[in-house]
Amino acid sequence: MLHLILGGAGSGKSTKLTECIAQDVQNNKKAWLIIPEQQANLSERTMLPKLPTTAGLTFSITGFSRLCDQVTARFGGQPITPLQGG
Repeated sequence: MLHLILGGAGSGKSTKLTECIAQDVQNNKKAWLIIPEQQANLSERTMLPKLPTTAGLTFSITGFSRLCDQVTARFGGQPITPLQGG
């Protein structure tokens, strides 16, 4: 199921998100956090220490591009050659 957590700065989005993911991890449910690539490393560094140590078994943080690569690798599809600048 897809859950969107929306709110302004300081409204508790990160806290709520961490609580939801921790609950899924404790219930052995698969959870994905899909975020822009620019935020992936920051989110991993700030969120993972707050989650149970077993989070790596059922929880993944991924960017949109990596998610597309994972879907293509799992379900097939034609690889696309990136455009070269010029």
